[in-house]
Amino acid sequence: MLDLNTYVCAACAHEFPAEFQPRRCPKCCAMGGSRDFPSAVALTIAQQNDRYRAALALVAPRLCQERLDIALDAGAALIQLATVTVAPDLNGRIVVTPGMAGKGIAFVRNAVVSCAMDGNFSDFTDPYLDHSFGTIEVEGERLYWEIGLYDADCEGGSLAPADPSKTHRVVTIMFPLER
Repeated sequence: MLDLNTYVCAACAHEFPAEFQPRRCPKCCAMGGSRDFPSAVALTIAQQNDRYRAALALVAPRLCQERLDIALDAGAALIQLATVTVAPDLNGRIVVTPGMAGKGIAFVRNAVVSCAMDGNFSDFTDPYLDHSFGTIEVEGERLYWEIGLYDADCEGGSLAPADPSKTHRVVTIMFPLER
């Protein structure tokens, strides 16, 4: 089980315990801020989130306009595009907002692929170092994507977000005004 007080040095990959956010690696003496010493939990979640998002590129071609139209006609607040399983261990779904759906299936597919390929993380987009939020640009439009980590029944937040068997990921792609 991962411990919230275990950190990883970005310079040498040394894992070590610390009561507070470290600024120096006890092994290689590298110094830095929180981005240089992520917690082992955040690093694990980031790797899982990256793997999950990468799989979205495989799903994008199968998304269909009919599903968008039906959900828009019904006035849905969020539109589930697909359920995605990455290997046997990472489960979840991808949803878009009505504003996204209103742009059409080609735009949505491009947004899903852009989300899958995004790797631009900064202090603004990734303050927790878990790769659960990002900004992308599709056809000149700025979009946000975020990954929510829910319990297996999607009734609340996951109590063990680094444990794929207890976590259901929900990727939401939206316009900034819809957040």
